[in-house]
Amino acid sequence: MRRMAILSSMAVILLVSLLVLYINKPSGQGGGGRTPQTTQTPSAEGQEEAPEETPKPGQLGDDLSAFLKDNTFFDQEVNPILEAAKENASRLSLVVTSVEKDLRIQIVDTKGNPVTGESFFVKLEGRGEYKDLDKDGIIYIGGLPAGEYYVELMPVEGYQVPPNETRVRVKDKVEYVAIDDISLLIKTEEEIDAEAEDTAVADALEDADKTEIVKFQKSTANSRVGIDVSKWNGEIDW
Repeated sequence: MRRMAILSSMAVILLVSLLVLYINKPSGQGGGGRTPQTTQTPSAEGQEEAPEETPKPGQLGDDLSAFLKDNTFFDQEVNPILEAAKENASRLSLVVTSVEKDLRIQIVDTKGNPVTGESFFVKLEGRGEYKDLDKDGIIYIGGLPAGEYYVELMPVEGYQVPPNETRVRVKDKVEYVAIDDISLLIKTEEEIDAEAEDTAVADALEDADKTEIVKFQKSTANSRVGIDVSKWNGEIDW
């Protein structure tokens, strides 16, 4: 009886073991199982290309980083030092002087040099406009009554003119005063007619009284050579 119980227990254990093995058996093994199908990849020749993406509304082109190659996309950086230098280079000023019932107007740059090559116009209060005909940066106005005047430099393309008028006083007569800087009043030989300056005699006709001796004179033992200046200095004791 005891022996039968042991055999029954072993049979139950064997049956349970076979049942577990059957349940955990792989599906691909065994005669009745189906053979798994392999998926075939289409060949490169027969494969269709994927359709291109349609750009979104408001988008031009497919390169979304193209703006990085566009030099005009970003605002250019402004260098304040260079901008100030350009502004000063085109800024003009007026240097106005008066000797006797006249005005000498000089158009100069930031370095104080006359600006040449431009037909500048200046407006003189109560007198009208005057033009720099020879384009030397200097305008001379003579025959002016003494008094206060306002001088204005008319706008010129490419230059910055003074925003305000320049006040100047026209002198009635010559005043002898020391001038700190006479460099603007000095002219080089290229600016004048040297031959005409050397041969001209100022006020020669006014001083001539037709009593001058122009012929060669022979000297004698009692004669003396000299210049008669008694007209200005009175009698001279030779």
